[in-house]
Amino acid sequence: MGDILSKFDSGDFIGLVAVIGGFLVAAIYLIVDQWRRVRLTEMEAALKQQMLDKGMSAVDIEQVLRASRKSGKKGAAGKETSDKSSLANNLIENGYEGQDIERVLKALPDQPNRPGPEAPRDSALEGKIALVEKMVENGYEVDDIIRILNAFPDQPQRPVEEKEPVTNRA
Repeated sequence: MGDILSKFDSGDFIGLVAVIGGFLVAAIYLIVDQWRRVRLTEMEAALKQQMLDKGMSAVDIEQVLRASRKSGKKGAAGKETSDKSSLANNLIENGYEGQDIERVLKALPDQPNRPGPEAPRDSALEGKIALVEKMVENGYEVDDIIRILNAFPDQPQRPVEEKEPVTNRA
């Protein structure tokens, strides 16, 4: 092996390492991206299965998934999507209906509060998701959850359709 490397001068060797390194980086990127997509698909399938097990209708399942996809597209490496999927899962476990889950997910901000294409993960969004989960644990109604989310000054006010309060949660 030393004989092969000794035939290259330093410039050729640096070029060879750069080319091999470039292919290696591209291969690793493709593998990681595909692995992330598989994990997101597995999470979505588990969420669908859990919603079916809870007896939710197809319309409710579609509403939850549509709201989750629409509001979670801007996350860093899928983190925001998984946080919102986890929140939707928590809402399902606590007996919230599809329309209510959709309203809560839409009340969360769509993008990070910080400008720039390489903005760091939005800790404010993570805090809001944690707050919603705590409110769900304590039995808050959807209207109260949305009212509190809209009270944050860093989030633009969004009109949320009024709905009769649901009191027959499981």
